Amino acid sequence: MENKVLFLWLWPVSFILNIFLSLRYALRHGFSSMPSARFSWPNGQGTAKFFDGHKAAVRWRRELGRLYRIWDGTSPEIVLTQPHHLQQYFRHSHDHVKSSDNNAGWLFHELLGSCVGVVSRDQWRNLRKEVDGPFTRPAAMNHTAMIISNVRRFLHPFQDEERILDPVNDLKACAFFVVAEIFFGELSLKQRLALEKIAPIREGLFKHAFQGGVNRYPILRHWPGSANADLQQFQRQWETLVLEGYSHAQRQKLASPIVVLWDAVAEGRISKAELLQTLDESLFANLDVTAIAVSWMIIHLALHPAIQDELRQQLAPVKDDDDQYRQYLNRDDTLLAWCVYESARLKPILPFSNPESAMTDHIIDGYLVPKNVDVIVDTHAINVDNPFWGSNATGYDPHRFAVLPSDQLRYNLWRFGVGPRKCLGRNVADRLLRTIAAEMVLSFDMQTEGGEICVKEESWIGLPDTKVRVMSVNRHM
Repeated sequence: MENKVLFLWLWPVSFILNIFLSLRYALRHGFSSMPSARFSWPNGQGTAKFFDGHKAAVRWRRELGRLYRIWDGTSPEIVLTQPHHLQQYFRHSHDHVKSSDNNAGWLFHELLGSCVGVVSRDQWRNLRKEVDGPFTRPAAMNHTAMIISNVRRFLHPFQDEERILDPVNDLKACAFFVVAEIFFGELSLKQRLALEKIAPIREGLFKHAFQGGVNRYPILRHWPGSANADLQQFQRQWETLVLEGYSHAQRQKLASPIVVLWDAVAEGRISKAELLQTLDESLFANLDVTAIAVSWMIIHLALHPAIQDELRQQLAPVKDDDDQYRQYLNRDDTLLAWCVYESARLKPILPFSNPESAMTDHIIDGYLVPKNVDVIVDTHAINVDNPFWGSNATGYDPHRFAVLPSDQLRYNLWRFGVGPRKCLGRNVADRLLRTIAAEMVLSFDMQTEGGEICVKEESWIGLPDTKVRVMSVNRHM
């Protein structure tokens, strides 16, 4: 009875708002309108876009075509699904404006509205200049030795025994602490424990942000069920933790980026919110993002023992020479690098890119895509359901990258975005993923457990729910 009453109330609200929003954001091609999903109160397609994103993308593409509109809350988002869409729209991406709340509402804005990945134009250029240093390609290459050391230390407890590994839960902390050390320098035990303690609060806040409802509309911020109290607790603890990290680095005379970055706040070059939220974005917001990249990479390797053997053969001449091993990890033309690319291609981290809008109108497939209206990219449509990838598009074949010119990948492979606003951490991410893959292959034979590969329930980005059996191998081949 309760569900029936709720439906009788929601249906007319959704119906009226759908008419209003469709008229307000009319998108036409001559006398026809751009195909559009129907708005449903309160989240539109915003929740499905994350929690059921990959399946929803296929369904919407089948029902609505290759260029269509969805609603994230009451914000329209035009979905691009073809490489030529990207080529037309992202030609001047340096002038694009990111949505300050990711169209997810007040909670997302409070968490990350001032971080480097969300701010735009002059604010982005100024902030990116301050935080870019540790993440440039040369800097990332210099981090390789530290990354190797951290990954080996993390994997050491798994050695010399056969065990069942949960790639998501067992490996995600590895990448987390590597990035933390890039910002804060070598972490003390107290710092590690503090980060571990605060992480679950932050993970819960992100899930609440994408579930919408009372955490979407500012007027509902103080209603029952709001995450406002958890938000305030996290923000207090996070600022304290960062300040303690700054003080620790000063006391230990560490040449850590946190010292330079906090000094930039003190000197007024960036705001405290910009720093705290950029650190948050790099660590906590990317915790599940990194977990999905690592776990699918390991699962794909576990499913393909021949690739594991081939990797060991390629690693054998360099694994015992520190300089040669680092050089190998930094190369983009190896089987190891191709394994990372292929896993990212088959399992994009996000089903849809983050919303952004252009400063000028565009005509795409005959439809007007107006300025200041957000656009998102269907990553599976680009990375997999794309004739560019051939008849084996859904198959795992890292060797395909051996013959593909990099310039052809620009609009046919969506990983870190396009243009100057590519992900800040892309150079570090590639080296981290390569190191984890290399160390896992050198240490273990891997095979998946069970049958069908499933996705964890309640995961906002499709984390795999699959176990991997790991058996120690002889490192001295």
